[in-house]
Amino acid sequence: MPNTRRMMMAAAGASGGEATLDGTLWSWGVGTHGQLGHSNTTSLSSPVQIGSASDWAILTNSSRRGNGVIKSDGTLWVWGQNSYGGILGTSNTTGYSSPVKVGARTDWVSSANAAYHSLNVTSAGKLYSNGNNYAKGALGHNNNTTHNSPVQVGSLTDWAMVAAEQYSSAAVKSDGTLWTWGESAAGEGGRGNTTSISSPVKVGAETNWAAVYMKRVGDIGARKTDGTLWSWGEGSFGQHGNSATSDVSSPVQVGSDSDWLKMAVGKDFKIGIKTDYSMWSWGLNNNGQLGDNSETNRSSPVRIGASTDWFNVAANAENTVVAVAKNGTLWSWGRASDGCLGNGNTSTNLSIPVQVGSDSDWYDVSAGQAHIIALK
Repeated sequence: MPNTRRMMMAAAGASGGEATLDGTLWSWGVGTHGQLGHSNTTSLSSPVQIGSASDWAILTNSSRRGNGVIKSDGTLWVWGQNSYGGILGTSNTTGYSSPVKVGARTDWVSSANAAYHSLNVTSAGKLYSNGNNYAKGALGHNNNTTHNSPVQVGSLTDWAMVAAEQYSSAAVKSDGTLWTWGESAAGEGGRGNTTSISSPVKVGAETNWAAVYMKRVGDIGARKTDGTLWSWGEGSFGQHGNSATSDVSSPVQVGSDSDWLKMAVGKDFKIGIKTDYSMWSWGLNNNGQLGDNSETNRSSPVRIGASTDWFNVAANAENTVVAVAKNGTLWSWGRASDGCLGNGNTSTNLSIPVQVGSDSDWYDVSAGQAHIIALK
């Protein structure tokens, strides 16, 4: 009998697509810290299945050298580098080259991994964090204490989803409010200043935030329920999509469109998918990561090809993008040297999407600094 939780997760993630999960997990790219999950530290330039399990369900925002993935039974599994105070949450600082379970909980629904800390949310709306604060307060406990296993942030039970980057954190609550904490040196806190804080603070008064996205230091994006996209923090490469190249400390709208479906944040660039399943990009383009057949930076969204078949997308911190089409095919472009393109190539960058292999059962993708995790 099909797993009910997995079917519900697939339906929620599909956003109108036809994909269903077979629950297998795959990885490629740099593996020197065990982040590929294959019980070794070998790097790979094409997808290889992680173990034989077929009950993987929810990908997280992968960190620089680690990952967390939620299974269909609600358990959280992690692997990769575990230094910096225990960013994997396994009650130690031991690294793992294959998946290990975090505690005994079976109610995880959202997770985000960053370079030095992790955030996790339960089905009851409780928020947990672990790792190293690095004096920035990214764990949200109103202090700078390090934790090597998940510790609840406050006592509230209305957290819905989380995002994290190197020194800062963000979350959306079930009431549609947006909250940030940790470092805000480039204004990534979104509160109109550059003040770092060590516990969650609400961004503005809006109650229509739907999702928040982060990847590297100083850059953050979010989507509202009305289909608008917003960006703030570092902006020197046009990554706010508002035709400017300056930092901003409060959310600014990306263009004027209100038909955005989802977004991925890379290092100094962003990729967005609209409700018609077209894909758009803006920001830094030094390795062709914007996918518009150029290496020209863009300060407002440009369309990637003519396809209206894009379903999920992820961008890593080394300028590689991987995307899944609604027909289940996998595509990549951008920087090649880490093997993250997945096509066996580590020398030739791509400035337009090129299909990875011939499989047509890919579902979702996540990207670390120089590795990719994918779900079929």
